[in-house]
Amino acid sequence: MPSPNIPSPESTVTFPGFVHFEGTTVSEGRGTTRPLEQCAAPYVRPEALIGHLDRECPSWRDGAHVRPTGFTPTFQKHAGRLCLGVFVHPVDREAFNPVRTGLALMRGIRELWPRDFGWKQPPYEYEAERLPIDVIAGGTWTREWAEGRHRWDDFDARERADTSAFRAERSDYLLY
Repeated sequence: MPSPNIPSPESTVTFPGFVHFEGTTVSEGRGTTRPLEQCAAPYVRPEALIGHLDRECPSWRDGAHVRPTGFTPTFQKHAGRLCLGVFVHPVDREAFNPVRTGLALMRGIRELWPRDFGWKQPPYEYEAERLPIDVIAGGTWTREWAEGRHRWDDFDARERADTSAFRAERSDYLLY
């Protein structure tokens, strides 16, 4: 286990997407035996969320089996309260994009339950002023996208551009 909150090989695969929920009021599954593989909150209705995402972003679950779930966290967000949401099982690592899946879930929850969804407020870790989601994501774009200020398909274009820039930046440091 690289972390107490990454207890299984599957959670290492889903972590890059579900870690963003640390910056929200939605539980990322801490306080359960399967953190960072699921997200839930007392107000979420999983079937409605899955249906919404299937319509808005058909590729959101490529390479994964997604199922409704429910859990009661023993600590952290919503401790002691029944939370309903989505559990993600990666089944094809080549096709699965954990960031797309996690962020689509975040945006879907925010779109369907805007009065209940919230951004966690500072402080977070070492940062006392910026929103935790902006710290986790490395800037404001991810939050703005989740808030609907960018189109759904802007995510894919942004991801391609960021990946291309990263590949160019790292090329001088590759040894093999």
